[in-house]
Amino acid sequence: LLPETGLATARHVAERLRRCVQAPPVTTTRGEVNVTISLGVAEMCADDATPAALLDRADAALYRAKENGRNRVETVEDGVCRD
Repeated sequence: LLPETGLATARHVAERLRRCVQAPPVTTTRGEVNVTISLGVAEMCADDATPAALLDRADAALYRAKENGRNRVETVEDGVCRD
């Protein structure tokens, strides 16, 4: 959660986190393992009745990232929040 952070900045933070996780291989007893993450990013909308609505959109973006090849950041679709 990134309070008072817009969608573009949150996506940038998520992308930096993704690159940091991907960068160094993790050493295990069986050798080195490359670790990656996929992230879904959503912005709180004025018409969100509960925090669950925000989490549902972020979760949908996460699953889209996995479907689109993993090791990536996806955001909610444009126009989801109506001002």
